Amino acid sequence: YSVKFIANSEWPQDGNKAQSATFRVRNNSGTDMGDWTLVLKIDGLVSINCWSADCSISGNTLTIKKIYQFYESGLLNDGTYDVDCNIVTKNGVKIKSATLNGSPVEIIG
Repeated sequence: YSVKFIANSEWPQDGNKAQSATFRVRNNSGTDMGDWTLVLKIDGLVSINCWSADCSISGNTLTIKKIYQFYESGLLNDGTYDVDCNIVTKNGVKIKSATLNGSPVEIIG
């Protein structure tokens, strides 16, 4: 598995860095995934608003879950899933670690 952070635009917000962005999740495991949860450790998380997944923050942990009613096919083998969001951090998004359903995820970029 891999995850890549793609910043589309950014702006200052209350002394923090806000970004319109995409987290691109890739499944190269050899099997399709229906239900999945991506957990990212990102220092300085302030807030997030996702519109293509369920996202929540607890401290420096961002949890992303697929929305079934819109994306029935899941995360197919050799496929990607884009999580679009507006995210606010203290100094920009720097992913420290990531897991997908408890398995390690390669951080790209």
